Amino acid sequence: MLQRAILKSVRAAARIRYGTNTLGAAVAVLEVPRVLFVRDIHRRQELVLPGGFVRRGEEPAAAACRELNEEVGLIVDLSTAESIVKIDGRFPHIHFLWRLSYLSDVHGDVSHKKSWETLTCEWHDLSALPRDVSPETREQLRALSLIR
Repeated sequence: MLQRAILKSVRAAARIRYGTNTLGAAVAVLEVPRVLFVRDIHRRQELVLPGGFVRRGEEPAAAACRELNEEVGLIVDLSTAESIVKIDGRFPHIHFLWRLSYLSDVHGDVSHKKSWETLTCEWHDLSALPRDVSPETREQLRALSLIR
């Protein structure tokens, strides 16, 4: 109930400041020391965490579960998981972020892409991230305390 009230006020603040509803949800799936990235048709040159926009009336956790399943075919339950909220000052985005263990928190196989949007799914070592990891994604990984 409290999360719903906070979500409603965050959406209202975003509309007032930016004139649009811009909430996102992303998941860092870890297989230590690696993290899962996707490259999609919208940002072909960059690697990002699986995720996307929260639909009107959708809870952020439900959006993260839906996006993770659509993009890489993984099934998760985030109903009791805690998220981190990250406000991106350069863009009108408010991100809800989760970190999960591939070995214990998710079900499925990322050996093949599931969505028409997803070009590739790639695992990369957190200590040696490739240059094409987007700046926003690096900030999200910092917010999740996965990189410095």
